[in-house]
This record gives sequence, structure tokens and C-alpha cells, in this order.
Amino acid sequence: MDNFYNFILSTYPFIFLFMVAISLLIRGITLPPIFMLIIRLMYSILLIIVIVSLSVTWWHVYKRA
Repeated sequence: MDNFYNFILSTYPFIFLFMVAISLLIRGITLPPIFMLIIRLMYSILLIIVIVSLSVTWWHVYKRA
């Protein structure tokens, strides 16, 4: 199980870089407002999921230390 948490922690920098790229893409393109709203909503949900799962993973890893 520790290997799983280490894998999750090692992939988070790439996930954050991917999310930064998405946010830059959102700023660079122009779509109808409803599509932009949907994309920003999905991006916000993804950001919340990443932050919560990272917090839970860190809690599991440092609880065992």
C-alpha cells in the first residue's frame, strides 16, 4: 500500500503541470459562453478532487511515518 501512495505523490507534479496547461488553454481560446462555463466548472471540480486526494494521500503517508 505504501508503494501506491508513493506512486500517487510522484505523479502529482505532472497532474499540476497538466492543470496549468489547461488553465492557459482556457485563457487562450474563445468559445461560446456556455462552453467556457462548462469547461471552467469541470476544471474547478478536477482541482478540488486533486487537492482533496493529495491531502488524504499525505495524511496516510505521514500517519505511518
